[in-house]
Amino acid sequence: MPYERGELEAITRRARPGDEETILTPCVAPPPEGVEPGAWQAAVRARREWLHHGLASGRLRVMLALVPAQEGPLMEYPGVGRVPVASLAHDGLIPAGIIEYAPLAHAAEPVRGGDHWIIHCMWVIPPFARRGVGSALLTAAVRDLREDPEVAPEAGLAVVAYRGEQWWGFFDYMPEAFFARHGFRPVDRDGSRVLMYRPVAATPMDLFERCDEPPGAGQPLYLIPPRQNLEGTGVPGTIPLPGEEAGAARPQGTHVRFLYHSRCPAAAAVWERLKAEAGSRPGLHLEAVDTRDPGAMRWYGVANGLFVNGRLVLHKVPSPGEVRAAAGIGP
Repeated sequence: MPYERGELEAITRRARPGDEETILTPCVAPPPEGVEPGAWQAAVRARREWLHHGLASGRLRVMLALVPAQEGPLMEYPGVGRVPVASLAHDGLIPAGIIEYAPLAHAAEPVRGGDHWIIHCMWVIPPFARRGVGSALLTAAVRDLREDPEVAPEAGLAVVAYRGEQWWGFFDYMPEAFFARHGFRPVDRDGSRVLMYRPVAATPMDLFERCDEPPGAGQPLYLIPPRQNLEGTGVPGTIPLPGEEAGAARPQGTHVRFLYHSRCPAAAAVWERLKAEAGSRPGLHLEAVDTRDPGAMRWYGVANGLFVNGRLVLHKVPSPGEVRAAAGIGP
């Protein structure tokens, strides 16, 4: 039977400019249900553009985990169903997972502190989950930074992990426990979000001892505190955008502001579904903020989340169901 359970011997290699389509596969195949094709294509284009500019400039690195595409027209994809193997394969290899990381100065998360690197996301597609692919990706990324003479020896690798959160209701989202098993230690917390860190230069024998040292020689890592309530930034009852004139009139009703980073097409897909399901419902006012704009992300202290009537109610990439419940939008 193709892809029987057990550890996989994945091939890991760092992506190069021109690998954008291979990187995209774990993110966009198969496409989500309930999203208008044109809107999904726009989300994919935004992701492709982010990858192209990041890889070409050196501001972004992506490690790929590749496994041979076995015989058979279909494969089980939990949460989706049976999908064609050919839709996932590139030159006989399936990108089973990716890890995306960047210098902290170009972080796609609201994190500050020192000349470190940060993991934006790590994603293993469901057919290959819990089979060692994530560990192989993380090990390869750490090795990549450790062996790069341009990365400072005192640099560390950070990640915004989560405790007890699930993505789309059926799998753990960047779980704290996984990164703890690989030597990361918490340095800051905000609810279920956990900022974690490990030294790049540490070996397995001294990881746990060295992770207790202050990161970056006295330059602590920290999460930018999120704005919990936007009312204080303007007239009570309004939700001003950064730079918006204080006191600007707003219509009455329920105001929903969806924050997402356009590097993630799944987050963009949630926004498109939210718009479609809300329709022209009277009294419901929707706005989106793309936190690819670093000024917006710093202002909110949030990369992905949801404000309802000026209050932060979700602080992660939410599922459509979570958005519906928080915003009071019926099924």
